[in-house]
Amino acid sequence: MEDETAKDVAQEKKDEIISEILKLIDENSNGVLEKEEWNRFTEKGGRLPDFGLGPGHHWDMEMEYEIHHWEK
Repeated sequence: MEDETAKDVAQEKKDEIISEILKLIDENSNGVLEKEEWNRFTEKGGRLPDFGLGPGHHWDMEMEYEIHHWEK
């Protein structure tokens, strides 16, 4: 939420998104997304919802690099 593309998003909306992500992944409710929690989430097929902000992600890491560094 610190990215330049989110500069016009209200802080209330940012907080709402962070809270929603924590509800999905933060198993021990400590307010921190730990690598192990993320791994379990994705291994079970977990996906983050589309919050309707920004361009999102498109393909694999290589394609992301192409899109965000060469297609500007």
